[in-house]
Amino acid sequence: MARARPGAGRFGRVPTNANERGTPSANRRPSKQRDDDVKERSGQSSATTKRTTTKIRTHASNMGRQRKLPPIRPLADVLTDIDSTLRKFIVFSGTAHSRLLALWIAHCHAIEAAYTTPIINIYSPAPEAGKSTLLELLRELLPDGRALLDIDMSPASLYRLLGSDSADEPEPYVLLLDEADAIFRHGSERGEALRPILNAGYRRGLSVTRCIGKEHTPTRFYVFGPKVISGLDNGGLPNTVLSRRIAIPLKKRLASEKIERYEPRSCNAALHKLRDELAHALDANAIARLKSMRPENLNGLRDRQLEVVEPLIALADLAGEPWPEYVRDDIYAGFDTEDHEADATTGTKLLADIRIIRKGVPRAHKGIYSEELCNKLNDLEERKYSKWNAFDGIRPQDVASILKPFGIAPKNVRLSGGQRKGYQWSQFSDAWKRYCARKPGLASPLHKPSRPSRRPTSERGK
Repeated sequence: MARARPGAGRFGRVPTNANERGTPSANRRPSKQRDDDVKERSGQSSATTKRTTTKIRTHASNMGRQRKLPPIRPLADVLTDIDSTLRKFIVFSGTAHSRLLALWIAHCHAIEAAYTTPIINIYSPAPEAGKSTLLELLRELLPDGRALLDIDMSPASLYRLLGSDSADEPEPYVLLLDEADAIFRHGSERGEALRPILNAGYRRGLSVTRCIGKEHTPTRFYVFGPKVISGLDNGGLPNTVLSRRIAIPLKKRLASEKIERYEPRSCNAALHKLRDELAHALDANAIARLKSMRPENLNGLRDRQLEVVEPLIALADLAGEPWPEYVRDDIYAGFDTEDHEADATTGTKLLADIRIIRKGVPRAHKGIYSEELCNKLNDLEERKYSKWNAFDGIRPQDVASILKPFGIAPKNVRLSGGQRKGYQWSQFSDAWKRYCARKPGLASPLHKPSRPSRRPTSERGK
């Protein structure tokens, strides 16, 4: 078989240059002319590119002008607007409660700077007082996309949504829990599952451990974050939750009280404007200042109460007048008598009730008989002593057993009726001082704490 010549193919020889491909040399442009054409086309392309780039830059500049943020409004003015907006739709028990709620909304926007967070408890003695409407208003004013208005969320879903694998979660979700009275009053499974979230969720770094998956792997959930609980009365909340709450009581409006109807389609734009202004006012510089602020103690507040309201006081000090004065006057309205007794055991409640009875006894009487003390305890209508022992009432041996851990025991006392078993009032003095502090709501304005510097701790002493 003959070997194929170089350049040959199946159908004959393949041309190797332009002349052989059938392109006449006369039709081919000289190399100089081709270079000139390339330069001309390059010039046109460069001009086109310049015009396109100019258009893009102009468009970007216009977009930048359109998206330019408004100037930062003073935080105090934004808080005042939020307060008036809330009262435009809701009848609060007092202006103190709406102002506390405005500060709490700002606290949610600055949650990165907070170490603790109070539980907001919205309640009313009867339905149709605006509780659900207030939750909807809060959802629109809280950080965008971070509010969870819970209708019927399972405990497993709550743990996975609220729980984080990091103790320093910068932007936790805000739980808005409605119809709490239906959850906690009957000892439901859902209520018991929520209790650890509420107990541990008020302070950063606390966690709840649950077994997850088929392998039942112990998993730690950090559940820190703001929470709102709404319901009738106090929603049947456990005492441990009551001690971490700020109470926001509502009233059913009278026909003479004029408030506006909340209609989301027409009202949300104004609410979102306030939300954005608040987020703009609480910028990185404000967050840094809040992290370094340590408000002073307030008379009449227990340690737990002061712990949960500290971020609200810091925000008021950051906002400036008139909010520092507001919060120091209003904060006592957020803790009612139930809060004072939230951590109370049966013993401390009994001590407080005996102290009330002491005030109704003539000063000349240095003590009281055990039987007389029990009769007066059973007569207290607000208490349930009369229902003890199958409605026979509390007995002297019951009182003695409850008071024993406090070092108080019955003894022979001689009064106008002779010598019988009873108690001398002096036996209660130490226990009253230690366990029956003044109720927060009775704090006298004459004993308000002095106002030390509200500057951040890093700036003090300069």
